[in-house]
Amino acid sequence: MPPQVLTDGLKFPEGPVWAPDGTLYVTEIESGRITAIAPDGSKRTFADTGGAPNGAALGPDAYLYVTNNGGRGPGYIQRIDARGKVETLYDRWEGQPFHGPNDLVMDTHGGFYFTDPGAVSREGLKLGHLYYARRDGSQVKRLQYYFYLPNGIALTPDDSTLIVLESITGRVWAMPIESPGTLAQVDAGARAGAPRAWPVSALLTTVPQPAAPDGM
Repeated sequence: MPPQVLTDGLKFPEGPVWAPDGTLYVTEIESGRITAIAPDGSKRTFADTGGAPNGAALGPDAYLYVTNNGGRGPGYIQRIDARGKVETLYDRWEGQPFHGPNDLVMDTHGGFYFTDPGAVSREGLKLGHLYYARRDGSQVKRLQYYFYLPNGIALTPDDSTLIVLESITGRVWAMPIESPGTLAQVDAGARAGAPRAWPVSALLTTVPQPAAPDGM
């Protein structure tokens, strides 16, 4: 079946999410909003998020969770109810503002993982991080590894492995999960307690250059 255009006129669409009723929700990074697209292609503004909404995921509680990279400012994590009411769940970790959260994935234990890529500038590359957060807004924690521009993120169906790709290197990592929000110590440096050690033994594959892989 050849691809068909469902709708157009979107401004930098990202983060597509299908709802059970057939509605497709997409983030519009340049417009700072979430757009709802009906099966017939008609669309409406579902929520005005401000900033630059990027990734989105529908939680089992029927809320839409959004990683907002903030545009020109620090980013944050938002939660949107069925009426389009937006609230900010997290905007920092231990007093440190997020740089620009990019993508997220829900687990089955009341939380979600998300990427915060860092940045490339004239001053060089700021390393990115992974985080785990509770859906109820009670806790966010930084996981122990660091990455070069971590972007797309996914979980295996049994929640046993977290998969993360780095856009700038094309590397795809598959990291075992010890418990919700805790990655297994997969290399000697991490087992010895070294902070943010590279998960060297968890490299799954590398996407050939010059590709710059994004989401999954």
